[in-house]
Amino acid sequence: MRICLINNLYGAAARGGAERIVELEAEALAARGHAVSVVSAVRPVDLPGAVCSPDGCGPAATDPRAGRVTHRPFVAPNLFPYSELGRHGLMARFIWHLRDMFNFAAARRLGRLLDELRPDVVHTHNLMGVGFLTPALLRRRKIRHVHTVHDVQLLHPSGLMSPAAAAHPSPAARIYERLMAALMGSPAVVFYPSDFLCSLHQTACFFPDSRKTVLRNPAAPASDISRPVPAARKLLFVGQLEPHKGIGTVLAAWRQAAPPDAFLSVIGNGSLAATLRAAAADLPAVRFLGRLSSAEVAREMADAYGLLFASEIVENSPTVILEAFSSGLPTIATAVGGVPELVRDGRNGLLFPPGDAVVLAMKIRELTDLPASAWEGMSAAARESSRLHDPARHIEVLEEAYRSA
Repeated sequence: MRICLINNLYGAAARGGAERIVELEAEALAARGHAVSVVSAVRPVDLPGAVCSPDGCGPAATDPRAGRVTHRPFVAPNLFPYSELGRHGLMARFIWHLRDMFNFAAARRLGRLLDELRPDVVHTHNLMGVGFLTPALLRRRKIRHVHTVHDVQLLHPSGLMSPAAAAHPSPAARIYERLMAALMGSPAVVFYPSDFLCSLHQTACFFPDSRKTVLRNPAAPASDISRPVPAARKLLFVGQLEPHKGIGTVLAAWRQAAPPDAFLSVIGNGSLAATLRAAAADLPAVRFLGRLSSAEVAREMADAYGLLFASEIVENSPTVILEAFSSGLPTIATAVGGVPELVRDGRNGLLFPPGDAVVLAMKIRELTDLPASAWEGMSAAARESSRLHDPARHIEVLEEAYRSA
């Protein structure tokens, strides 16, 4: 089968869990003998050796081969690339989003690319930056269309939605929801990685005629070998160093908890990096490791004691929690969005209210003070949780959807 996956970011430009899921799906589908192409939007300068014409820039045509993944980046013309959206002011972002919704030039370029690839089915993921005329393009060409909803970008343009905004959308948010619902239409099949996200979009009347399925994100297989209690109480924070990820709350809680014989490794980068390093200069137990590769993060998790997930916005099914569970790491996480579907308080981790440094400090002490047998029980429960996210079963469900779409 010729399968095309479309996501706004991919490869070296990846910066979140959705991109990791797309990469895992593409590689697994190719391993099962499919011809897989991944289309993503990039800046012209990111296309070395690109062939440019008045119609746009892109690499020379590449025909996807069975058992291989072919990456086909293209340029979606706009004021600036999606990856630079956060650097601009409110008015510039408003104009950018408006053009992204009705980006006829991007749709034409994507149409020519699909003419080259001739896919049997197109599986779209995050379309912001690719253009929201993509679903209409697929409908006109009668190409089978499957979509995965990874986050709340169809409900909130920044994707950074507070729990209060999710519960009580503003009139402006309602207008945005209706517009996005009309642009997205009803792909044959729509996947949600959490019950929470499915319910949230159903309430907003998205995808009325689609077959909707909750398909948990895949996780790496967990080892059957029980982990001994790590000699060092190393806790990890893995994520962007941005306010909405709660790293400020983590450091405030760590200062309060001051767990003896424990240290915190902060993995990631972002606009707060320099400020946080300076603020934590008097905390010798806090180490900033910067951005690491997936393999390097896995190595850090292999001998860690626990994960701290402190996001203060609505989250769906964070990939980093699944990766921690595969490594047998109990996780302290905020009770937001779909996270409580993953982290069961007192079983495979602990939950706390978003932004509450006092409660988080208590949870850090609770975890680091666990008797060895209790920690081993949580670790075993974390590994068992990861088995509910079997990658092979995930791909089988996708294949069935592609055939029936």
